[in-house]
Amino acid sequence: YVKMMLGRGRDLDVVSQADVKESFPNVKSDVRRVAYGVYILELVGHFVDERQPNPDLFDTLLSSMYVLESGADPEIAARHFELNVLSLLGYEPHFDACLRCARPIGRAKIAFSPSLGGVVCRECGIAPNDAIWVPGAAASYVRALMRAQPHKLKDIEVPKQARRDLARMLKWHIRYRLERELKSAEFVDAINGFEDKQGRNGIPNPCGRSEQSPQIVPGQ
Repeated sequence: YVKMMLGRGRDLDVVSQADVKESFPNVKSDVRRVAYGVYILELVGHFVDERQPNPDLFDTLLSSMYVLESGADPEIAARHFELNVLSLLGYEPHFDACLRCARPIGRAKIAFSPSLGGVVCRECGIAPNDAIWVPGAAASYVRALMRAQPHKLKDIEVPKQARRDLARMLKWHIRYRLERELKSAEFVDAINGFEDKQGRNGIPNPCGRSEQSPQIVPGQ
């Protein structure tokens, strides 16, 4: 990242001084880390207006870039960043209990609804039209990521299926809030798909690049 001194111009600002504080060489040398770094930056760009100061969000962004630089799993770092950004901006989804009956979430299937801002259990009947159904265990991984400190992300292991579920829920929640798709999300999906085909440790695209909206799966 760069510390700059800007001079106000009529149409454009003029950079009068620039001091590089960190170049993140490990991120730049790994295409998967680059993909997630670009995604994180685009996410901030859409959630925050230009010239709108937000020191807490900047600190969260910088912390996430250092996590990517440290060698932590970039996908886990991105999920952690998404949850932190949503919390800072007042869009934090609720995964502790059913929003209708307030019962704690167990391992049974739950319906995650962006319009409700959280989950509904199967016992509460029909879920909203925008809900996607996932195993209740996915909520426990969300809660773990919400509580985790950045330097502890290396110690968090999330199974492949739970990664898919987390990606589906947060992608859908962010899309609902922004009312748009993120272009860099397609880049991330493409990189992960390529790595899977090559037998590397990538995670399959949770939603599919051609998907226009999350699949609604009825409770059973």
